[in-house]
Amino acid sequence: MTSLAEAPPKTNLLPSELVQERAEFERQPESVIKLLLDRVQRGYRRGIDDDGHKVGLAFDAGGMAGVVSGAMAQELEPTGILNVVDGFYGLSAGGFNALYIAAGQIQEGIGIYTDVFPDNGFIDMPKVVPPQKPTMSLDVLRDTVYKTRKLNVKKIVEEKIPVILGATDLSDPLKRPVIFRSTDLRPEEADKLIEQAIAGSHIPVVAGEPVALENGKRYTDATMSWSSTVELARTDGCTDVLSLSNSAFDSKEPSSGMKSATFVIGRFGDRYLDKNSPELPKLYQGPSLGEWVFHPLDSLARRICDAIVGDTGWYWDVNKYSDVLKRKTESEKLFRNQVFVEDGVNVERVYPPDIPELPELLTMDRKRLLAGVRAGSLAVKNTILSLGHKNPVESVPAPETQTA
Repeated sequence: MTSLAEAPPKTNLLPSELVQERAEFERQPESVIKLLLDRVQRGYRRGIDDDGHKVGLAFDAGGMAGVVSGAMAQELEPTGILNVVDGFYGLSAGGFNALYIAAGQIQEGIGIYTDVFPDNGFIDMPKVVPPQKPTMSLDVLRDTVYKTRKLNVKKIVEEKIPVILGATDLSDPLKRPVIFRSTDLRPEEADKLIEQAIAGSHIPVVAGEPVALENGKRYTDATMSWSSTVELARTDGCTDVLSLSNSAFDSKEPSSGMKSATFVIGRFGDRYLDKNSPELPKLYQGPSLGEWVFHPLDSLARRICDAIVGDTGWYWDVNKYSDVLKRKTESEKLFRNQVFVEDGVNVERVYPPDIPELPELLTMDRKRLLAGVRAGSLAVKNTILSLGHKNPVESVPAPETQTA
């Protein structure tokens, strides 16, 4: 299946266009932070000036670990960089980071993680015995962003600040990845941005039924159809992306056990998506004889999965979660570099230092969340001080020497 990031083939190109296309393909990586600092010095004005680059600030998904990338943005604010990016991009929790930061409410946004969520029942972590699944209350999330830490989305829309959110549309199995743009809304519709961000942050199973928006469609977590926020920014036409990671740099190849777990997770994710999506005509169902010939392992995997969990409805033409994980795995090979080019787009990744206290998806421990704030802040300081380093861990002090 064609990747989201792959552009349609071009035909009848003139020689000059071929040269330009080849130059884009052979583009060399360069620091996006340097590019943005140059913009600050020149007095670049978002939406007015054009220097040939469309630069996105991308916030990783990651649930409560999103406090890390939020803290990175807080550290970037004094540099002026936040004022000269062309758009704010976010998936899942990263979508709320993008909204709070675009609205100029960074302290409120970080405070949600460290001061509000640990005590307001947003995530309920049951006891291990008897085993129960954790639950996430979207009503609590909604109350937080509308009241407790009111998000000024009207400012974003009125000032035409581009915030781009991803989500997974369950109403159309052939077009599951969707994009919501703040610039598509009128000021009186600004609250739609909050509902769109909630829809894209719905964690399957944990957060209950998928989110239904006023358009009649149902949505679930953005990461079920988008492999990364870099992919989202690239699809929106960014030429350069400053990508803020919530997890530490990892140079290791995935173990065989991790690969097996990813395979199983991908198949069950496919099952979830298809169970909650309308059925397609049999025309779209597989595997056919040709697919058995050209995709024997995938075809066998489908049959095995069907036998274990029932008919997965594994259509060959749809955007499957297992395909998302494959794209994510390929991207993560590039993510092992701090600066790289992916499909012609220049990307710089900022990683927090690798400390055991880093918060994870459903972390509710305030101490770990505050450690995430310190780690995010330190990551940006080190990155700016060590521009030119290819390996992000080269500029990070050992865990025992780190300070806030």
